[in-house]
Amino acid sequence: MTTFEQARDRVEHRLTYDRCEPREFYQDSMDGPSIPDALGDGTSSGEWFGGDRLAEDADEEERLAHFAYMAVNEAIHEALEWFKVDGRPWLDPHGDMERNIYRATERLCKSLAAMRATSLRRGSQGEEQTWATSPKR
Repeated sequence: MTTFEQARDRVEHRLTYDRCEPREFYQDSMDGPSIPDALGDGTSSGEWFGGDRLAEDADEEERLAHFAYMAVNEAIHEALEWFKVDGRPWLDPHGDMERNIYRATERLCKSLAAMRATSLRRGSQGEEQTWATSPKR
């Protein structure tokens, strides 16, 4: 058996995305419909807390970046819960690395916000990209 087959036989990933009612953003959280629960049998609240509240004088781009942080943080959190090796999360977002996962996600989101700012300056935000024309890694 190859290492690919060994690894493949140990993993399970059931996270899926579907259209739902839009999430609503608040100063320090977002809320929406319940979502399937990876750790139990049922659903969990669609509420997500985004850490610190932004200052009242935060500009629109800062607020958009904060909303993106909440959305990306939730997505990473859920992906980590749903990606399992031998029936357990590959990296438990509720475990001893929880704080480090949040910090890593925050760094990722800051990088993404910087990329967005560059893209906006270049005037390319919103241009359609397809996988066929995207640069190869």
